[in-house]
This record gives sequence, structure tokens and C-alpha cells, in this order.
Amino acid sequence: MNLDCYNHYPAPIDYEPNAMQKRLKKVYKHLTAADLVLPGAHLFSLEAMEYNLVDDATIADLHATYMNDPTPTDVITFHHGEVFVSFDTAQREAKVRGIRLAEELFRYHVHGLLHLAGYDDLNQEDYDLMHKVQEEIVALAPL
Repeated sequence: MNLDCYNHYPAPIDYEPNAMQKRLKKVYKHLTAADLVLPGAHLFSLEAMEYNLVDDATIADLHATYMNDPTPTDVITFHHGEVFVSFDTAQREAKVRGIRLAEELFRYHVHGLLHLAGYDDLNQEDYDLMHKVQEEIVALAPL
């Protein structure tokens, strides 16, 4: 699996795409080795994944275009392997939660990976399962 991280944020920020990519590759290996990919997931049909770090305006535009919701969100994942992560949302949420920004950004990157692994968060039961797996995986690759 080719996995790339890109910084498209319009201002200078502390984001190391290579470090994020290394952590995500570790998570990907665990996810597939531990048989945590759900049946019918798009993950195994992908040759590559691309993570794009963007601002709230960009992710809100994507959210409006593809999901008919004009508000910013944390992560948008497309089945063809493209994942968009909002730096602005991560920054706000990290402050509220009292955690490091890098950890919240990683959580969002993992969240996108889990969507491609067949997880969803549209109802409470699915959200609870996805959140549980997400937090277990985030703990596997600490900063």
C-alpha cells in the first residue's frame, strides 16, 4: 500500500507529513494483521491512500459538495482512498480535550483509515465500535 500525506494548509503549521506517514503505515499493518478490516471494505482494493491536511473552508466546501452539509467537519473519506483532514477542527478539538495537536491530527488520520476499513459512525452502535477501535489503534503508535 502506497500511503502519502500532504500539507495543503494555507499557512505555516507544525505538521510533519513523513512522521505522520510512518505512524499510519504502522497502524495499517496492525489493522490488516489483526483482521480488523470489515467485510466489503474498500481498503484492500486500493493501491494507494492519500491524506490531505486542509483548512475548515476547504473541508466545508467538500462537505457541502459531497454530503450536502456546508459546515466544517473533522474528516472526509472517499472510497477511492482520498482522505481530507481539517487542521482547524483538530486544533480546536485538541484545545478543548487538553491534548497535543499532533495526537488529535493522528486520530483524524486513523479515523479516515477506519472508514476505508469498513467502519462507519452514522448511528450510535457503529460510532461506539468505530471509536473503540480507533482509540485502540491510536494507542499503538504514540508520539
